[in-house]
Amino acid sequence: MMYSPASRPQSSISIRLFTLFFLFLNVSISPGFPSLVHAKPALSPEKTMVMSKIKAMEQISGGPLKVTISRKSGLATFLATKPGKEIPIPGLAFGNAKERARSFLKEYGETFGLHGPSEYRIMQDRGPDEIGMDHVRIQQLFKGIPITGGQLTVHMRGSLVTAVHAKTLGNITQLQTSPTIDPADAVTSAKQMVKKYYGVTNAVYSTPRLEIFNRGY
Repeated sequence: MMYSPASRPQSSISIRLFTLFFLFLNVSISPGFPSLVHAKPALSPEKTMVMSKIKAMEQISGGPLKVTISRKSGLATFLATKPGKEIPIPGLAFGNAKERARSFLKEYGETFGLHGPSEYRIMQDRGPDEIGMDHVRIQQLFKGIPITGGQLTVHMRGSLVTAVHAKTLGNITQLQTSPTIDPADAVTSAKQMVKKYYGVTNAVYSTPRLEIFNRGY
């Protein structure tokens, strides 16, 4: 039996159209179509170091840590231990709070982007408080230049670290630190801005200094 074009069954037409569409789709997308199964991207050297240090702290404390990692920098921004599973401070158990914080950062500072004592300065230490805790606040440096907004606080109870809060910058080794404006021009610009927006003309200005601003972590 033969069918004229007008009387050909709809199902036959649909099958042919589907077959042609499938062949067209296959030919069109196969050459460059990405695989649906992607290989896991390799970690950067800095991220590998961070994860290695976190694992070391978990091993020495005997328990898992609660850790928050910045999506932007890959560094830890928060670290906390469970009760009874605090992190022992290596090498220095009975020094003052500043010395204990330095000892902790010497071993684990890379977790927060600090690779040595030249990359930070201690701003303040408080304690022990009413529950026996010491709190040491640290500012990040780059080539001796302070990073505004780049800070870290180590919380300790005796020779044990219980938590760390950090807002530090990573991957800044190539950062250019040559200022594009001299100190006198900086003061002039500040005076103009204060006068324009606040109407103040007799403000006293400090000596300009170079700083790096942490826009986010």
